[in-house]
Amino acid sequence: MSLFSSYVATALIEQGKLDEAVPMLIQALKISRSSHIAPCIGFAMVALGQLRLARILASSLQNNKPYNMHKNRSKKPIEHLLFRTRNTLQRALTFNGLEADTILNGQLLLAKIALSLGETGKAQILVTRALEDRHASELVWLQARAQDLQGQISIASGQLNAAEPYFRRALATFESTGMRLEYARTLQNHGTSLLEYSYNPATHEQAISCLQEAHQIFQDCQASLDLQNIERILASLSTQVNPVITNAHKQERRSH
Repeated sequence: MSLFSSYVATALIEQGKLDEAVPMLIQALKISRSSHIAPCIGFAMVALGQLRLARILASSLQNNKPYNMHKNRSKKPIEHLLFRTRNTLQRALTFNGLEADTILNGQLLLAKIALSLGETGKAQILVTRALEDRHASELVWLQARAQDLQGQISIASGQLNAAEPYFRRALATFESTGMRLEYARTLQNHGTSLLEYSYNPATHEQAISCLQEAHQIFQDCQASLDLQNIERILASLSTQVNPVITNAHKQERRSH
């Protein structure tokens, strides 16, 4: 019953139904703690960490700002929530008897937090450690999630050319395994990184295409928080002067 409640909570978190997920996680923790079932406590706490990360996204959306923790990492309220979530996940991974996928998922969530705090070196260590785990080769979806994070870490480190293969491998895995929500999230990460760091017109069009495809998938999957986030991103693009066009005009004037 504890595991069942945690799984249901995770599904609700993915749909953005955060308030509905809370009582399920409370139930999962009550059952596992009263019976002293360490693996179930750890599993529920990893789900709690995921819930807190989703609340950070929800808070950013309520503040009417596109979700980008790299740019917002200096903001104290977000930092406080990230540190609190990190503590929860670190505590979760101390319980004995955790399944390999729970441990690896927790490590990747910690890597995501480190990246959000600007700790790219720590994020890289966590992702590398997860991929080196002897169970990683059996958990294809976690490997792909790690590759998505590797792409984001490469972007944050200024290694733009290194990021592309990671994103493409993650997308191929998520597409072949039918994991549409993870596929759409990787598309969004890929698209936003292309927009932020490339001024090539063809690349700009590719990025918009990635974001539009991700938008459709989020809509189909009823992933409300992801959908709100990408709609803010697309809306902000429609109201901005296209930097690609601006640069092209500058180059054209120089040539004359």
